[in-house]
Amino acid sequence: MCVTQVFAFVLVLISFHILTTVVPGTNVTTETKSFTFDNCYDVDTVQESVYNDLGAPIVLQALDGYNGTLFAYGQTGSGKTWSMMGQSDNATNRGVIPRLNEDLFVKIDEKLGQMDDPSNTKFLLTVTFLEIYNEIVKDLLNPSSKQLKIRESPEKGIYVED
Repeated sequence: MCVTQVFAFVLVLISFHILTTVVPGTNVTTETKSFTFDNCYDVDTVQESVYNDLGAPIVLQALDGYNGTLFAYGQTGSGKTWSMMGQSDNATNRGVIPRLNEDLFVKIDEKLGQMDDPSNTKFLLTVTFLEIYNEIVKDLLNPSSKQLKIRESPEKGIYVED
C-alpha cells in the first residue's frame, strides 16, 4: 500500500485493496475491493515531475483535437492548490497550470512552424477553472456569488450552467 499526504488527483492515483473480513456469528460476508491508480507522489516530489506525468500528455492530446481535464481532489491542506498553481515567482516551483499554459503555446508555435502555409490554420483554445467546495461550484475566472450548476445534455455533453 502506498500512502501520500500531498497529491490527490483523480489522475494521480495509487493502488490498494480493501478486505472485509467475516465476523463469526454475523451476516457479514467477505468482500475484497481493488482500486488502481496511475501515480503516487510523496512530499519530496518536484513540480516538474507532476507536470511531466499529468500535464504534458494533456497538452499533446489537446493539440490532437481532444478535450483535456485535470482534476485535483483532496482534503483541505492536502496540496491541491500547490500542485496546480505552485509558486509563480519561482520557476522550479511553478505548478501544473502555469507549466501547461506555457507548454501549450510553445507546442502551438512548433506546429505552426512545421506547416507550409500556417496562415490558414487557427487554434481555438477554451479553458475553464472551476472550484467545487461543499457542493458549491465557483468559476475561478469569473468570480461571482451566483450558484453554478453542472448539467449534462446529449447536444452539449457535460457543461456548467451559469
